[in-house]
Parts: sequence; C-alpha cells; structure tokens
Amino acid sequence: MKRRLFPTLLASILCLASILTGCQKNEAPPFSKDKKAELTIAYTNENAFLKRYGNLFNQEYPNIRLSIVSTIPLVTKKLSVENWVQQNKFDIIYLPPDLVKEMAESNDLQELDLWIKRDSFPLEEYIPQVIKYARSIGNGKLYGLPPTFFGQAIAYNKDLFDAYHIEYPQEGMTWEDLLRLSGKFPKDDGRGNTLISLGTNDSSSFEFMLKVGFGQGLTMMQGNPPQATVSSDSWKQIWQLTLPLLKSGQLINSSDLNTYMEAFLAGKQAMAVVTYEEYKQLTTQKKTTFQWALAPFPVNPNQSDNNDTLLIDGLYAVSAQSTEKEAAWEVVKFLNSRTVAKWNYRSLYGFSTLQNELSTNQEERERLSVMYASRQSYHPIGEVPFELVDKANAAIKNILNDGQSLEDALQQLQNEAQRLPK
Repeated sequence: MKRRLFPTLLASILCLASILTGCQKNEAPPFSKDKKAELTIAYTNENAFLKRYGNLFNQEYPNIRLSIVSTIPLVTKKLSVENWVQQNKFDIIYLPPDLVKEMAESNDLQELDLWIKRDSFPLEEYIPQVIKYARSIGNGKLYGLPPTFFGQAIAYNKDLFDAYHIEYPQEGMTWEDLLRLSGKFPKDDGRGNTLISLGTNDSSSFEFMLKVGFGQGLTMMQGNPPQATVSSDSWKQIWQLTLPLLKSGQLINSSDLNTYMEAFLAGKQAMAVVTYEEYKQLTTQKKTTFQWALAPFPVNPNQSDNNDTLLIDGLYAVSAQSTEKEAAWEVVKFLNSRTVAKWNYRSLYGFSTLQNELSTNQEERERLSVMYASRQSYHPIGEVPFELVDKANAAIKNILNDGQSLEDALQQLQNEAQRLPK
C-alpha cells in the first residue's frame, strides 16, 4: 500500500483510523496509459489467459508488464483461500462468485465503488441484473466486475405446442409447473417415435432433481446438528413429478454438448433447457423446420421474481494488498470494456455483460432478455457428495426397472445421507 505523509498529527490519526476500519480512500489520480507498471494477474493459467485475450492487452497497454499466477489450486479447493493468499501475491484476480465472496469477507479484495464514482465508470451500460447480482456477492458492495455471463432459458418448439393445443411456457412458471406442462404431451408422435417433452443439460437424472430442488430453495441438510432431508415431502414431490417422465422417455438429461440438442433441432422435442452454448447452436443452425422461442427459466415459488438464470464464470477483482491498485483498476476496467467485448464476441466465454454488446441485433437483444430478466441475487450452490449422487441415480434405475418403491428408495438414501461426514 502506498503511504501518504500528512503534515499534522490529526491527519495521521484520521488516516490510521481509516485503515483500522478497513475504509480505504482512493484519492490517487487515475492511472495513465503511458505509465509503466508490473502487475500480477491470478487466472486459471497463463495459456488460458493468452487464449482469451491474445495480444489485445499488450496493444492497449504496452508499458504494463503482466505475469500470471494460477488459481487452479484455489478453484479446485486444493488450497484454502487463506493458504493460497499466503503463497501468492497478486494485483488482479479472476474468480467465480463463491470465492469472490469468501475473499471479500476475508478483506483480501478492494471495494470498487469509490473508483467507480471517481472515474464516472458507466455501470449503467451494463445489464442491471448482472450488476445487482455482483453487488449481492458483496452484501451491497461491489468487489468484482464480471465481463461475461451464461444465461439460462427454456427453448420451446412452438409448432409442437400448437399441434397439441398446449399453452406455451410462461414467465413466472416454477419447475413444478414446467414438469406438469411436460406431462401434457403424448408419449409418442403417432408414428411410433417417442416424443420428448423436455431435455435438460444435466449429467444425470438426480442432478436434474437437485437443480429443481435447489431452485426451490431446498437443501439436503437442515438443522444443528445437520439432519438429512432427502426423504422430506418436498423432495419426494420432485421425485413423483420426475419419475413418470423419465419412465416414458419424455424427459432426457445429457451434458454432451455435441448431442444434447439433436432431438430439439430435429423438431422431435418440445422444450430444452438452453444456456449460452446451446443458444449458439440454435442460432447457427442454417435452417430449422419449425418456429421456436425462448421462455424465462423457472422461478423459486417462494420468490417469484427471482430465479437462477444467471451463471457467472468469474469476476475481475483487485487485491486489497496490491501496491499498484490504480494500475490494477485500470486493467479491470479494460477487461470489462467494449473493446474486449467485441474481441470476445460469441466466443467460449459467454454473453457480454454490456447491454449493447449482448448482440449486434436489437431484435435478438430483446429475445435474449429472458436470460436475465428476473431479479438475480447470489446464493451458495448446494454441493452434494458424488457418492450420494451415484446412489441416488442407482435408486432411480431400481425404481424404473426393478419396481422398488419410492418410499423404500428415499429411506435408504436418507440413511446414506445421514452417515456422510458433515
């Protein structure tokens, strides 16, 4: 941290009080592009950073020397935040929301609001829901800026809905509503082919159930000491709604991006959960034989104006311990700029968080608004041990193929969950 010499004892006392309370005033002038600086960026690894930005940064800031430290041990939980920070000095870091929150709460990150106000940084040009989400990570304060996001929506085949006189999916629908809507389609198309009602990009059937449950605010453990809730009425209802669709083949789950959208693109599937990647497949398809549209992602029934639409890969933040904070903030602004958004347009990294860079087409921008239309707020993603996921998927197969009762299967899972380390 750069220290300023104050001419009076009072000023020194005020400065010390400010540091002790964690209130840092960014009174230094904005960074000049001509100024030399050496910065360390914490990113996945150097190759990944260069793949994303190429020579773009060097062209913009030829006098800033960058070095990269890897965040892989941090992101993969091999190191705790405390241990990783002790072992790595950095000026800028790119991390997913949960780690940004943890580092902010550990006073490892610099609050950005003072800089934003001083520089008149145009937050109004960004998607408001994304900024609100970013603020919710820091309990109202902004500790990081996300350059991109992966939205979620329900793509639906309008022709199939019209053919069977079924109402389109609507804004404000819950997962229960969507599953019941899926059940309105016949099990075959009248020509001996299974008619798929809904496809999801989850790796397994139980992981889809977890998505539904977590989207409703459910947890797998409650209370102190923690007690498993696997067999609760709320979770049981999700199984009861899902199992018939799985048995009939009307609900499919696949995380294989190469094949996931095949049935929908062929007109043989009514609905599909789509994110950025699947949306790109839809729009790059030369010609579809049917009309399609997007509907908003299902909402939490207890918070009907809030859903889990936004998926943010990472936010750029500035280290609270950096000795080059002004240069670091300048780089964070650049990495969230229109220049970079145009460079990365429709690449691997998601939609731009800048409203006018979301799409080059106004009509498409309006269509894509369903990907972020609802109020968004950060909440921890529920984590379930792999062994429980495997046992739950085995239970699903037993119910569908061997006739095991749902009650017996849930009770067994309840017992398994209760034995897991808390």
